[in-house]
Amino acid sequence: MKFPRTFPRNRVISTFNKLGFKLVRITKHIHMIKTDENGDPQYLTIPNHNFIYGGTIRKICSEANISREEFLRAYYGRSYNK
Repeated sequence: MKFPRTFPRNRVISTFNKLGFKLVRITKHIHMIKTDENGDPQYLTIPNHNFIYGGTIRKICSEANISREEFLRAYYGRSYNK
């Protein structure tokens, strides 16, 4: 399944919550944090736009070591088919 062209901001935040990230603050950007298995923090910074482009999400996922399939599975839930 291809990445959608745009993602709604609220669904992106809830998807990263499902993947273990916690919301820190919302300013011009959305800041999220997750503690990995070694206890080291992993940060995400997402643009605070109503809709976020798929390319931006792909870049954020690659920096956070989240596979495309893992993100889409969390985004779509049970209805996700490859």
